[in-house]
Amino acid sequence: MAIGKRYKQKRKTLHRQCDRVLEALGEASSSIEVNMANGTQSQTKCRNCGAPECGGDCWGFHGLGRKDKISEKNVQSIKGKWCGKTILSVLQSEFADLSDAEYLSSLMSHSLIHLNGIPVKCDAIGLDGDSQAISASSILKNMDTISRIVHWYEPPVIVPSSISVQKIKIPDDIISENSLCDNYGNSNEALIYCCDKPASVPVHPAGPYLANSLTMMVEGQVGLEPRSLRPCHRLDRCTSGLTICTTSQAIAKLIQGRLDGKTVQKLYLARVKGKFPSSENECQNFMVSKECASASWSWMGDKCCIEVNAPIKNIDPIKGYRAICNDGKHSTSRFSLVSYEETSDMSIVACYPVTGRGHQLRVHLQWLGHAIHGDVLYGGPNYLLSMKEDAIKALVDASKTGEESQGLPNKLISENAAVSAKNLCRISRDGVDGIQASFSSAQLLGGGHVIDLHAWKYRVSFERKGRKTKKCKIDAGTMNSREKDQADVDDALVLMDFATNVPLWAKSCECENVSWL
Repeated sequence: MAIGKRYKQKRKTLHRQCDRVLEALGEASSSIEVNMANGTQSQTKCRNCGAPECGGDCWGFHGLGRKDKISEKNVQSIKGKWCGKTILSVLQSEFADLSDAEYLSSLMSHSLIHLNGIPVKCDAIGLDGDSQAISASSILKNMDTISRIVHWYEPPVIVPSSISVQKIKIPDDIISENSLCDNYGNSNEALIYCCDKPASVPVHPAGPYLANSLTMMVEGQVGLEPRSLRPCHRLDRCTSGLTICTTSQAIAKLIQGRLDGKTVQKLYLARVKGKFPSSENECQNFMVSKECASASWSWMGDKCCIEVNAPIKNIDPIKGYRAICNDGKHSTSRFSLVSYEETSDMSIVACYPVTGRGHQLRVHLQWLGHAIHGDVLYGGPNYLLSMKEDAIKALVDASKTGEESQGLPNKLISENAAVSAKNLCRISRDGVDGIQASFSSAQLLGGGHVIDLHAWKYRVSFERKGRKTKKCKIDAGTMNSREKDQADVDDALVLMDFATNVPLWAKSCECENVSWL
């Protein structure tokens, strides 16, 4: 291993990776020993109830059927924008449930918040000569990790009896071109899982969500190992539709590289209020805001769609609210009318995000005066009956059940820390008031948890290595040079199309005639 300050960060990273590998090997060997002693073979267990025969069917009402865990260690790697800020400022500004200074101070006094495994103490409390503690005013650096010990309760989600999952094999030419077999040795593992994510469900464990996330539900449903399914991209929790996942790190890296390289086309469907324009003349009725001078729209006659160029900025990180601002990031979207229903005054709109900013389609449609149906965050009408009372009642019942049971012990957490986490848990301690303080209205199914925006189709382009598009000069003597150039382009690319069924609210319209914008 290299020595010197230059390689200090690399050594730290290698040590952490080695520790994780050793821990995983230790867990695997202990599991094998137990199975051999019992004369049984290892089986994939449900992430919810722990039963091997369950298959992930135990989530129950709104996903609240899972057992209560006595404690859980929630680990968050430092984001780039946090570097140079104090631990205290990041915790209060980035995590909604930690914005209360008194509550945060209580967590720190009981050593429930750690930086790189070392307890974080509030300056008001004082370190009291404890060398094994870090001040909350310490500056965060790259590669730091913040962890928090919590008594875990998850917000409810709305899920069908089974989630639609398609298994698609990567073509052999893409496998060989990108040397995927060299990464994991077995081309049969070159599968992509196309999941139709239900609205209200997050893509992966994040924030207060763990078992109530798409990847963990699909793992339980199709019998994959825990934490083995990798999402290649993300959708908003309130959005439904196509989510591309894989169990292979090499394939995930390949697909994510396509996304970063802008070689992926995306087609969404949205239901909006009012008659969306279908011609340039109808576009004159737009009542767009003039506050952002750099925001504009234009009619694309060849595609019969509207193109919006309006920069987007995240102005409220805690609520996740974005808006069109002059100092925002460049964002481009295209929209085309699919159908209009006069009785409900609703339009189905095909949406094509040229760039990939957060909430981009939602913000641009709001700016055009056609907010998405159900999107209360951006001015859309809330058409769903609130399920907040049912969700709160289910959480209260879950907390009472947790008090009666022993819970599932976590060997990484001491008994004292587990007891402190339970005593400070707002849900266990304060009941309904604690639930409303811990979760947002959307997380409690009170509105905005489901919007009529559906990721419908993705088209991923893979370039064949060694084959370049030929540039041909066009003159009187080369009549077919355009056709030849297009043939070279087609021959140099391999296209993979992924799609889900259209959502229920778009079943009545002729979506099969919708083309890429």
